[in-house]
Amino acid sequence: VYGEGKNIRDWINVLDHCRGIMKVIEKGEPGEVYNFGGDNEIENIEIIKKIVGILDAPISLIEYVKDRPGHDFRYAINSEKAREKLGWTPKISFKELFCELSSDPLQNRTVPRCLPAAGDNCCRTRKRSRSGGNMEAGGEKQ
Repeated sequence: VYGEGKNIRDWINVLDHCRGIMKVIEKGEPGEVYNFGGDNEIENIEIIKKIVGILDAPISLIEYVKDRPGHDFRYAINSEKAREKLGWTPKISFKELFCELSSDPLQNRTVPRCLPAAGDNCCRTRKRSRSGGNMEAGGEKQ
């Protein structure tokens, strides 16, 4: 962790970002720039502590290193243009993501799969067994 881990980032779920890209493909204007933020401005150390907790690992695993010179303290994204012009909004909060991950992070991971032709409803999930084989949400091996 750089410094004390107090650097703030606007965290976005990868599926929300993929939905944003699909909106640009569907409705975006050539040459325009659209930003996608998750409305989840959180200190890096808080994210790391959540991950350590989910993994049921000791907090002592966190290693602090000297911060980089000129390291930005805060990254924030203004996604107002994407909201107004594309009708895009983030749908998955980090709280929801961490609740899902913490249910059984290593045994039965849920792996999102994005299907671009399906637009906003592009996400389907499949479970990954401990052996790495794919399983449907109901537990059937694919």
